[in-house]
Amino acid sequence: MRCFGIYLPLVICVLGLLDVYLRLVMGELLHLEAAGHSGNKQFEVK
Repeated sequence: MRCFGIYLPLVICVLGLLDVYLRLVMGELLHLEAAGHSGNKQFEVK
């Protein structure tokens, strides 16, 4: 049980980082997909 007390915060930290990473990756994919469907109008303006 003592080892469990040491690893639990570590596991929670890793899961938290994974959650943030996945959110960022999914956000990027959705952003790229939306940009592709809009006919790349954002790039033409710039």
